[in-house]
Amino acid sequence: MILFYHFLTVKKFIFPKKHIDFRQKTIAFAVFFKKNAQKELLNTQFEVSYKVPVEKEAPYQLQVINKGVKGELKLSFKLPDAARVTNNSIEYSLDNGQNWNNGIYTSRSSITLRDLPSRQSVLFRVRSMGTFERKSPWTEAVEGFVL
Repeated sequence: MILFYHFLTVKKFIFPKKHIDFRQKTIAFAVFFKKNAQKELLNTQFEVSYKVPVEKEAPYQLQVINKGVKGELKLSFKLPDAARVTNNSIEYSLDNGQNWNNGIYTSRSSITLRDLPSRQSVLFRVRSMGTFERKSPWTEAVEGFVL
């Protein structure tokens, strides 16, 4: 039920020739949805609108660290609001950012990437994802050289 309150906004509480107490209607609202009686909600003359999910803030301080191991790089970054992140998407580019390849998904903010092409520069970018299809913008690309 909490998710419902996050995405819905009640815009009108006026019924024919009388005003309805906000607290009373809020309780009625919760009862209707708890019972999955959406048709009852329509009969209450509430005007309901859905809010578009807001994009999340992008991860920051993206760093590529070369530990001196062939085919490996460590990628780390910080999250503005880690509690709201369910996953992080990491993409890479072998052609200086012209084409991006789907990399991996991780819930961690630091990861060692293995089996990378040796003796080549690779660009990385990260995007955080949350519930309800909310996604952050991609970070600026950072470059790492693979041994």
